[in-house]
Order: sequence, then structure tokens, then C-alpha cells
Amino acid sequence: MTFEEFKREELKKPDVRAEYDALELEFFLMESPAKKKALQSASWIAEENGISDMSLYEINAEIAAARNRKALQTIPL
Repeated sequence: MTFEEFKREELKKPDVRAEYDALELEFFLMESPAKKKALQSASWIAEENGISDMSLYEINAEIAAARNRKALQTIPL
């Protein structure tokens, strides 16, 4: 089971989801100002195009995961 599969299963539990959502603001505040601005812009674009914020975060997570996989492929073993 991958981490993403585990996370998806755990977030189906209401108590886990509530705690996860409660920490979202804290993690957002720890991010860099440039990333905050980018997320705000992306959120605005998503809203204008009828895409939910959760979908936007899922899209960004997939992009980041793909970048990480590509970076790991370039590390010589």
C-alpha cells in the first residue's frame, strides 16, 4: 500500500478527516509567502472555473508526486 492509498483510506474516517482539516490552516501559514500567493491565485482560478479547492490540492499533489518520482529516477544507485 502506498502512502497516498493509506492517506485516502484514513481520511475516510470522520475523526481523522476533522483533525486533518483542522491542521490545514496551520500548514498553510508555515508555507513560504510565494507559495501562499501562488495557492491564492490558483484558488481564485479554480473558483472562476468551477473547480473545488480540494480538486486543486489533489491536482497539485499529483504534480508534486510525479516530480518526486522523476527526481528519484535520476539518483544513481
